[in-house]
Amino acid sequence: MSHYSSLYLFSPRIEHIVRRLKERKWIIHNFNCDDVDLYNPANYLYNKDASDTEYNLILDANIFQFSINATKNKQRNDYQRDAIALIAFCQIAGIEIDPTYAIYEKAFHSLDDAKEAALNLSIFHKINNSSNDDLANFALGHTDHINLNHKIITNEDSIVEKITRYKKLKTWDSLYLMCLKLADIKFNDEARGEKKIKKFVDWCIFDFRFSIVALVFSIIYFGRNPQKKMMKFSPNDPLDVRRQAISNMTWDMYNASQYFEKWREDQHAEYMFASDDKAFGFVLTAAVNIQNSNGDFNFFRGQISDDVIIYLNKLNSFQKMPTRSYKSAQWNGEYRKSLITELENKILT
Repeated sequence: MSHYSSLYLFSPRIEHIVRRLKERKWIIHNFNCDDVDLYNPANYLYNKDASDTEYNLILDANIFQFSINATKNKQRNDYQRDAIALIAFCQIAGIEIDPTYAIYEKAFHSLDDAKEAALNLSIFHKINNSSNDDLANFALGHTDHINLNHKIITNEDSIVEKITRYKKLKTWDSLYLMCLKLADIKFNDEARGEKKIKKFVDWCIFDFRFSIVALVFSIIYFGRNPQKKMMKFSPNDPLDVRRQAISNMTWDMYNASQYFEKWREDQHAEYMFASDDKAFGFVLTAAVNIQNSNGDFNFFRGQISDDVIIYLNKLNSFQKMPTRSYKSAQWNGEYRKSLITELENKILT
């Protein structure tokens, strides 16, 4: 049996950076480890050296913007410093940072937003390739300025072309529809409490399809201990605010779903997600636990009744039902559009 050993030396500053990140609890992962191992950069370097494992951290729009604001705003705050601390940690640990979905979310609304997203990405690349000492000093409050690496040049026009090439990202419309349905069940359905979970599941079975993230959202939100600010939609808000709320919820679902896609499909890399949205982080963490348990919903014992858990644990057999729309001849893009139109007419008019 061969043995692989390495010695990694780090600046004492890493302890202070790690302490800030542990307090933030931004990182969501599917690793079998505790916080001590999660925030130990030597673990990532060792696995990369010993087994050629690549580690990637997907950023949400909030943390991405915190890092950009660290170079723009005159007033410094802890969110900016901790976002830079996260980048500094990833540099030390050899973790690649992926801001792709944050860029798409920013660019989603207009060409002007796409241009701003490309500019922000250019700034982010400069930050991510700046001196680790400079990043650490800023993160720990020793300075209010980051010496950006201006040698890093990004073709912003090319970025704009790429992120505006498609009007909609794959699966976005499906998750948008699920968010519409969740809001509809919340505010328009007579069922009470956790009975709304079954309403959503039945809709997924017979009218549409499943998403583990949307399913877990429904369980937590309609269960006994919903997280604050999970439901961004309110029927009492103005129309433009309601539309934006559903869009924001969809982006949360989309980002989480993409995390699962990468986790399932890429066998040569490990992925983590960093989010400042506490409710979103709670949902994604729970979804990871369900995935790791092969769909055992006993994880939610205490949050929902045993009857609902028994029902959810039968989902594998429900999904094989031949009467599902998902398995019928009517399943196509037009069918999905008709469901979207129906729900938009109920809650977005």
